[in-house]
Amino acid sequence: MVGVPNLIADMNSQELAFSVHDGDLKAGNGTPGSLTPTTCSDALYAQTLSFLNAFEAAAIVTAGDNDWTDCDRPSNGGFSSLERSIASARSSSAHRSLSGSVESASKCRRRHSALA
Repeated sequence: MVGVPNLIADMNSQELAFSVHDGDLKAGNGTPGSLTPTTCSDALYAQTLSFLNAFEAAAIVTAGDNDWTDCDRPSNGGFSSLERSIASARSSSAHRSLSGSVESASKCRRRHSALA
């Protein structure tokens, strides 16, 4: 394994309680010919979700500027920044509960509303 999957496997082997990623799933500009998603396409967010689902512990993620505000650049696909902000949030809107299962954002909101 190389790259992010290798990093996640190493992190999982450390039995971490949780991990935090503070944004920027990609560089500021797309890279033509890259084997991995480098523009603000749905493929980037699908890849992000698969990476998050590979963590054995909870993962906390915040979107960086490259993940949505820079998406209107032609080199990033010329997407709507607002729409990509929503897509970015959807890709990281599930969280791992204390029991270790992945829950959807709506289920998390219902659970947290019931506790309030």
